[in-house]
Amino acid sequence: MKKAASFVASTLLLLVLFNGLSCFANEVAQILTVQDQAGKPVHSYSPMDLRNQFKQEILATETPWSKGEIITYRGPRLIDILQSDRLPITNLIAKASDDYTVTIEKSDLETYNPIVAIDIACSSNEPDCYNGIKPLDLEQGGPFYIVWPFKKFPQRDQDTKNSIWVWFAITVRPIQR
Repeated sequence: MKKAASFVASTLLLLVLFNGLSCFANEVAQILTVQDQAGKPVHSYSPMDLRNQFKQEILATETPWSKGEIITYRGPRLIDILQSDRLPITNLIAKASDDYTVTIEKSDLETYNPIVAIDIACSSNEPDCYNGIKPLDLEQGGPFYIVWPFKKFPQRDQDTKNSIWVWFAITVRPIQR
């Protein structure tokens, strides 16, 4: 009897710890932090903040991994977010929740105008679908996914630009000149 009670208590403790940690990780992943050139946080946005504070752009595009399928994303332009926080449009460092970090060139930002996708098109029979759109989930690269207009890249650059598609984005920061 004592062994069973001990097992139950241990299992409950592990569940509490695991759920607490996963909730913490989920809270962290639900925020996109914009930093200044020194890496100091300037503004933090939830998906709802981005929906409410910025014009939402629709971008229907292939991705390097969608095998020709066009996927429709919605979210604000990355440049609009930077300008809203009065940050210079320069080369940019984007970081994902798994510590993946990439430099995005200023010329790419200005030429291709990526969005920070927070929503994706859906069909009405899907859970959380409202008016043909639903929040990006983790399986789709959300809650923040830096999405580019794939076909606008010159053919010769399409493979080399794969690294600038940042899913699970958590920070963006202009690089000091």
